[in-house]
Amino acid sequence: MAEGTPNSSALRGYQAATAQYSDQKPGCTTGKCPHYKDDTGNLLTLYNDGSTNAEGSDGAFHDMVTAIKGAKYVIFVVDWSFHPLFIPVRSGKPKVEDSIGAILLRAARDNPELVVGIHTWDHTSTGAHDPANDEGEAILKQIARESKGIDFEKLYGNRFVWRASSRDTSNSMYESVRKGLQGDGLGVLSGALAGVGRARSAVWSVLQDHLGWSHHQKFVVCDVDVGPGQKRELKVFFGGLDFTKGRFDWKEHHVSSRPPTPPVVASLQTPWELSSETQQEQKYQSNEWYNPEFADKLSMPRQPWHDVQAALQGPSAWKFIQEFVGRWTRNSSRLYSSGIQPGFEQSPPKAFPSPPVPLSTSLSSDTDPIWKHYVKMRRRWVKQLVQPDEPVRPPRGPWRTTVCRSIKKSHWAVVSRAHADLAKDFEMQADYEMSIQSAYLSAIESAQHFIYIETQYFVGSSERWFEKSKHFKNDIPGKIVETIIRRFTADKKTSFHAYIVLPMLPEGRPTGGLRFQWDSAARLAATSDTQSTRRLLWKTIEYMVVTLDRELKKIDPSLKWKDCLSFYFLANWTKKNRNAWVKSGWSSVSAEELERRQQEVQKLQKQLGAARQRQHQLFLDLQKSTEPFRSSDHARYAGLTLEQLDGINKSLEEVKAEHNKLVRRADELDRRAMAHAEDWSKLYTKLKAKGEVLPATVSDWRNQVLGDIALEKSRIINALQEQQREYLRQQARHPGLSRAALQQHHQKFEEARKRTQGIRAEQLKLVGEMDRLETSIRDILVEIEKLIKSMRDGERNRETRVREHERYMVYVHSKLMIVDDTQLLLGSANLNERSLAGNRDTEIVCWLRPSSSEDTKSCMEKIRGFRMNQLWEEHFGGLKALPAKSEEPHSRECVNAVREKGDANYFGFRSMSAAPVGHLCRWPFTIVGNRLDLQHEREDGSKPPPFPESANLIPDAGSEDEPWKWSVPGVSIEGMTADKSG
Repeated sequence: MAEGTPNSSALRGYQAATAQYSDQKPGCTTGKCPHYKDDTGNLLTLYNDGSTNAEGSDGAFHDMVTAIKGAKYVIFVVDWSFHPLFIPVRSGKPKVEDSIGAILLRAARDNPELVVGIHTWDHTSTGAHDPANDEGEAILKQIARESKGIDFEKLYGNRFVWRASSRDTSNSMYESVRKGLQGDGLGVLSGALAGVGRARSAVWSVLQDHLGWSHHQKFVVCDVDVGPGQKRELKVFFGGLDFTKGRFDWKEHHVSSRPPTPPVVASLQTPWELSSETQQEQKYQSNEWYNPEFADKLSMPRQPWHDVQAALQGPSAWKFIQEFVGRWTRNSSRLYSSGIQPGFEQSPPKAFPSPPVPLSTSLSSDTDPIWKHYVKMRRRWVKQLVQPDEPVRPPRGPWRTTVCRSIKKSHWAVVSRAHADLAKDFEMQADYEMSIQSAYLSAIESAQHFIYIETQYFVGSSERWFEKSKHFKNDIPGKIVETIIRRFTADKKTSFHAYIVLPMLPEGRPTGGLRFQWDSAARLAATSDTQSTRRLLWKTIEYMVVTLDRELKKIDPSLKWKDCLSFYFLANWTKKNRNAWVKSGWSSVSAEELERRQQEVQKLQKQLGAARQRQHQLFLDLQKSTEPFRSSDHARYAGLTLEQLDGINKSLEEVKAEHNKLVRRADELDRRAMAHAEDWSKLYTKLKAKGEVLPATVSDWRNQVLGDIALEKSRIINALQEQQREYLRQQARHPGLSRAALQQHHQKFEEARKRTQGIRAEQLKLVGEMDRLETSIRDILVEIEKLIKSMRDGERNRETRVREHERYMVYVHSKLMIVDDTQLLLGSANLNERSLAGNRDTEIVCWLRPSSSEDTKSCMEKIRGFRMNQLWEEHFGGLKALPAKSEEPHSRECVNAVREKGDANYFGFRSMSAAPVGHLCRWPFTIVGNRLDLQHEREDGSKPPPFPESANLIPDAGSEDEPWKWSVPGVSIEGMTADKSG
């Protein structure tokens, strides 16, 4: 049968994918299967961009506003960023009452049974400040003051609720970080963030689950009227659009700078009570002007915004009600978990604030208006609203829909026993769900003819890269490569093509803003999220291109990778070449020169570090060498000479000899006295026996002798006492050691003195060397500062070029995949790890395909009509400019035509030699030396017109320095999380 009919191979492909995906029953524990069951009978509307015209009188935003204004019972808004003053529909000078905040407030005021819930991501939880979003409550209150008849205090917290939720739901992050840091203090955390050793691995596992990831879902669900006399049903709008700055755009994607639409603040009647930062932002976000690279300078061209949105009516819309309620009641927020009312008066939280009050883990509170409304809808609204279990009419749409998610169980509701009959709505077995990735893999694997992708980020299959990494495991790129190879292996004459449309550059400054910092290796390094993200994309594309080129040649040497795979970006420009290129003023700084000066600093700092280490060691050596001088031995022995020691010893000996002589004399006198006493005693006894009396003269003589002896004895005793005192004086002078021991002490003191003198001399010399090194480093840093200033001048030169040339990328924000015009995946998820892993960003995607074989034709016509008559009509500049055989995008004729038109736009954009025909530009990738490179000539080998800048630089580059080149070498991918979402 002819290709493109309902019975073609494309039909068999999506049926096989559906069967395979359906085998993954809800309730499984792998996380790969969806929480929600498939629904059939849905109606689908597809939108290209936010509007079809500059006024917003038709298109996605217009239809969302229309549905909101017509709602009677429920309006749930979920956004990554929600700016209440965003103007979705323009009608002349913008006024506060035209803002989405005013529209929602009036809807709640005018419908007494209506509940309005707004759930956005709390950007302050990771420091990604978005003041108009994070101060949403204060802005809504201000809008109510400006509007007539809106009692904000009566509505808010009752039938009108707003919440900004962070990624964490309880104390788990705080407790995990606290335990991870216990014993090491904040130094471990600092080390982890700097990528230092053990600390990095110890804390990274905690931080990756709590910091940096976002709630990224985007949808609006409300009840709508489906006709007179019929019961109302639910309608959900989903895709890439938020009610926030820059999203309003239409197919022309104007890039030229022009006077912007007057800001809403110009129409205020009451004092503006928001922070100055928020007030400043309102000047730009209330109209379509937006360009984050140039910090919202109105003199610069705007950044056009391309997005895809859809509306779904039918059973699957109920899933979005469940999604809102499940996340609302479980997620933490400043409003319900911390006790702090959100608003501009609150200062931003610290990096690690105090743990919030734990949330309830069950949906048992009958005071929460969202939960009350949900119970009411599930149990009592059968008469007013279509219910998933009790439909009031047969399904009337052709679409089978699977609502897929990336979400952690900790961000999902747990139903209490009081509402056990509703538990099935919120059952979740696995720790997280990653059914979005599973759906993409199944759809890609089923592709028979072509895959068409538009995505903001495209990073994955990092374990297949030539420089392998474990951080980006989603295998979307690898599955595309496998599918292409499998198709050509089965039939080398088959036709198959994968189109991938990406932003020209990640959003923001192409060089990352030249933010320089000193890292732990004392190296001056530039940090750049945009460069890192671009490098991850380059590695992904390089793997795909080089692998396809190698494997296809094995099948058939004539096969070329470019016939199976191509990459595109969108751009616009308003001026053709007027021989007025802005080429002067480029920075003369080369990457090599800056690197050379940095290496000199590194070398000198290494020498300075070594000198400081030596200085520290000398200090320790000096402390050790001077220890003898601080000892008690030094105080006792340092001033004592050998001669003095000899004199002291001699004096002691002399005192001892004289003392002994006196002692002997005293002993002799004692003996004489004793002898006299004995003699007189005998004489006295003898005379007494004779009766005689001792003559007086003899008695006097005796007394005289004894007196003389006693007197001499007394003199000797006095002399002995004096000698004892002299001995003690001499002994006090004696060190208590021998002459040889004193000589050893003197030798030790002399050696210590010589060592100390040597150390101090080396210290003095080292101080001079360190002064020289520090002076040299300061001088080089001054030179580096001048080089950086020159490079920053290059950034200013880029502003001049962009402003004069009026050419800029159209930023691709859509998250879309079409397979064989029979399957469509659309939602909030990008094709990168954080959107697809399941345990990172919170995402939601619808996988749409025909409900049955009878519905295939109408569904295929719907998808093909959208692809050709809206997407490609815009990308190629009109229906008449569509490529040949656009209805068969896999055909060789269509592939070649798209390539030719993409090349013409690319070289026209680069050289400004021709007006744009649409916006689609082909990335001129080629393979050089088995690595990815850019081809700077046409496919036929002819030279293109000259460019204002070198071909390897981004358009309107500010200098020839490395950061301005398309490819940025030397950016480490280990541990990187730069594939950010928005």
